[in-house]
Amino acid sequence: MSEQWGTGTLSATGPNRPAAAPASSLGWQPVLDGEERTEALTAVAEIAAALGSLPHDDASLAGGTAGRAVLHARLVADDPAQRDAALACLRHAAASLRTPGGSSSLFLGAAGTGWVVTHLAGELLDARDRCASLDRALLRLLDRQPWPGRFDLVTGLVGLGVYALERLDVLKGTALLERVVRRLGEMAVRDEDEVYWWTRPQWLNEEVRTAAPSGQIDLGLAHGIPGPIALLGAACAAGVASDVARGPLEGAVARLLREAANAEHLSYSWQPGRDPSPARTAWCYGEPGVASALLIAARGAGEPAWEEAALALARRAASRSLADSGVVDAGVCHGAAGLGLIFARLHHATGDPVLGDAARSWFERTLELRQPGTGIGGFATEGPEGATDDPGLLTGATGIGLALHAAASDQEPTWDRILLLSATPVTSRGSGLT
Repeated sequence: MSEQWGTGTLSATGPNRPAAAPASSLGWQPVLDGEERTEALTAVAEIAAALGSLPHDDASLAGGTAGRAVLHARLVADDPAQRDAALACLRHAAASLRTPGGSSSLFLGAAGTGWVVTHLAGELLDARDRCASLDRALLRLLDRQPWPGRFDLVTGLVGLGVYALERLDVLKGTALLERVVRRLGEMAVRDEDEVYWWTRPQWLNEEVRTAAPSGQIDLGLAHGIPGPIALLGAACAAGVASDVARGPLEGAVARLLREAANAEHLSYSWQPGRDPSPARTAWCYGEPGVASALLIAARGAGEPAWEEAALALARRAASRSLADSGVVDAGVCHGAAGLGLIFARLHHATGDPVLGDAARSWFERTLELRQPGTGIGGFATEGPEGATDDPGLLTGATGIGLALHAAASDQEPTWDRILLLSATPVTSRGSGLT
């Protein structure tokens, strides 16, 4: 961003005052018990210890200190020593935002660190609002018409909307969310009764762009139309620009459900004249992430038929074998821990025992992938060039630690709002899946 962000210091809730315990949702229970629960908590502690010895270089939510701060903060209630690690990470992330020209996005830039600071206010940090200047900068950015950037969750408008949802306590949070909804509405492509957001070719990597030179309709939660669907549903629940959100939301759900009905596997994307390619089973692409987005939209907009469709997709994904899933490592984005977290969240939201069994199975698979003494806390990330030590939240150890903590703890994983697996409850700030 070209705007400077934040001039105050980040202070803890007090040197002799313990951080407030994170809120728990009614009915949130550990997925794992017995020896598996103990193993999961041991793995989390080892991940946190390993992360604490790493340098502070990347400041982002996706791969750097903003994300690591969330994990350390989650562990403070059981291990007060984690507070210093959390604050050190958060100070590094905040300091990086004072440099002009950085990204505004949720996972790679200013909105991500602002989200973490807001999320931890009153818990790790005192309750002062440290994000007013960031709000002003984002409001100016969102006044641009037409919107010049991307629409997606990871790098675009939807991610800014997730930040706004976290800040509905303040007036500018509502204004931010309204602007995001309006910009999404302006970017939407309308095709009779259906709506979608077109992924432009310049946003694609070289390999995909070669196959889709004119662009595509992306069907994944991370970069495609499920992101706007979840966000617009959350805006409806919050009563923010719901008159603007409702039309694009209904049309987008219609398009997504048509794509989901076309094959046994939801595809990665739709491209003119090309056969669909079946997506892996994951958060970023495939039925689990899409089911979560649809469930948030269904409850936000009061549409029981959408909820039935979401559960059908979730159960379809839950029935898929490991060999058919495409899972090769444990990360949140497209690995076993991410699937465990998604199915656990869906199970706690719906009570469906099939989804609870799937959550347990995928967390057990996560523990099977752990190799103590290697990687970060026993976990490595598989990439094009082999296994690497990845500290990140999306694809690496931070996210695995957060997911395993959710599996072994009675603390609700409210941090998963950044993934659009849940949203802030209606009773506190506005919208949500609880």
